[in-house]
Amino acid sequence: MIRAIVIALIGYGFLWAYDPAEMIYQKGSRIFSSRPHSLKTSGLVSRRHRNRGPVVQWPNAEPLPPGSDLGRPVGETDLNQLLDKLLTLLSLRLGEKDWFTGATTGSENNGFFLTFINQTRDRVVAEKLSYDRLKGAGQIVTLDDKTRYRVRLLPNLFDPVRGSTIILDPVEGTSGPAHKIKTGRLLDLIKSNSYVFRAGEREFWLAFGTDVDSEKKAFAKTRTLAFFEDKGMDSHLWQVPGESVPPNEPRAVKLGETELRVLRTPENRLLLFVPSLIAQMRLDFPPRNGEAVWKFLRTFNLADQ
Repeated sequence: MIRAIVIALIGYGFLWAYDPAEMIYQKGSRIFSSRPHSLKTSGLVSRRHRNRGPVVQWPNAEPLPPGSDLGRPVGETDLNQLLDKLLTLLSLRLGEKDWFTGATTGSENNGFFLTFINQTRDRVVAEKLSYDRLKGAGQIVTLDDKTRYRVRLLPNLFDPVRGSTIILDPVEGTSGPAHKIKTGRLLDLIKSNSYVFRAGEREFWLAFGTDVDSEKKAFAKTRTLAFFEDKGMDSHLWQVPGESVPPNEPRAVKLGETELRVLRTPENRLLLFVPSLIAQMRLDFPPRNGEAVWKFLRTFNLADQ
């Protein structure tokens, strides 16, 4: 949870929206940028990546021309086995029953949902997360007419990504235990329930989940591929609609500066590739500006990443 549980998710990693370290960084940047730099102060505020964008992004899955070279394989996974694993991250005693607790995204890219599924998996409660309420008094989740819990975030200013705490407290006469869950534990669970692969020197976690209909607060018919990169306060989540990657039709997806090429088989396996050196040379040469020069040199490991 922490800006995205998600992840998200992958995830799911969904509570990074409350970002105390980002506020500290912005305030420090204003203070130090307004003063002459010295050896004592110039290194106190870390420099943000020049291409740092939103934590959650929705890249297009672009069709590749017929006969395109997919490049070098970097991974392969069975989407059937990966489906909805993040919905059962935790099994918690809430009230008088045990519930699977996890997270997913909205079918219209309109937020993250906390999900509760009973042990027989025939009932789901999907609660849209409000970042303002989570970081304040919390928000109330109603599981049934006898079970209500307050969910809130206790941030750790020194380690907000892994050191913050998610608290679930029974309220309004609910008889059941309270729970405290470290965000670091959630991240570890997200990783262990995702498909982990490397593209170049970057590590990505892939999750595949059913979306939630925000109007009905129930599962939708759509599904989402979620690519997560765990980089602390610079973590990113890229969400790609499952239907935008049809079988036997290769697609190119941009994950920041990394181009990933994906191919879905009729058996619902996802094959992952990165462009070959020859393909990158055709794209990057001749360089037209300084940034393109460095990108071209990095193709041959001639410049630092």
